[in-house]
Amino acid sequence: MISPALKQTISLGDGNLKGEIALGDFNEDGIQDVAYPVTADASGTHSTTVLIFFGDGTGNLVAGPSVTVGQEPHSVIAADFDKDGHLDLAVTNRTNGTVSILLGDGIGNFTLSVTLSVISPELNP
Repeated sequence: MISPALKQTISLGDGNLKGEIALGDFNEDGIQDVAYPVTADASGTHSTTVLIFFGDGTGNLVAGPSVTVGQEPHSVIAADFDKDGHLDLAVTNRTNGTVSILLGDGIGNFTLSVTLSVISPELNP
């Protein structure tokens, strides 16, 4: 079996990813895009950033906007949460126990709609 050649390497700087990326056609051009949660920077400081990369149709990714969410974004899910025909993002935020919902506009931009706590009041007095 022939292994595929590495097409592109994107330097995101030192840090880490502990969760899951999301794939979807965020700018509705028929090409898969990526939402990447940046968990922490090189010093270990919790991030509040999700990076968006657009596919260019040749196997490369091009940097798009970054969006701000809760502390230590862990996993991203893409779905049309508000049923407007455009992909939206749900991001779990580990440090503050929240989920951020970002609404997509169909051209690759996202606006924070709501951040919901997922910590029970009994556990967080």
